[in-house]
Amino acid sequence: MKELYKGKLRFWHLMEAVREMQIIEQEMKELPANMAIWDNDDPKKRPEYSEYGNQEAANLAEYFICTHGDGIFEAFYSAVADALELLRPFRLINLWLE
Repeated sequence: MKELYKGKLRFWHLMEAVREMQIIEQEMKELPANMAIWDNDDPKKRPEYSEYGNQEAANLAEYFICTHGDGIFEAFYSAVADALELLRPFRLINLWLE
C-alpha cells in the first residue's frame, strides 16, 4: 500500500489495500482517541481548532474524520468500492493541501 502515499492505487492493488486498512482500523480501535498525533515533530501539539477530529470518538479509529464528517475508514472503503465498480484506479486527494 506504499503506493497510496503518492495519492493513487492501481486497480489490481485495491483489495490488498482494503485488507491492510482493515488491520490498521482494528489496531486503532484498540487505542483511545486521545492518542491522536497531529505533529510528528511535536507529538504533544494539538490542532488549533477542535473540528479537526471527532470529539466524541470512543477510540482512535473513530477520531479521524473527513471534511464532510464521515470517518476516514468509511470514506476509504466507499471510495474503493466505487473504484472497483468502475474498474478504475483509486485516487486520494488531500483538500487541506490543495
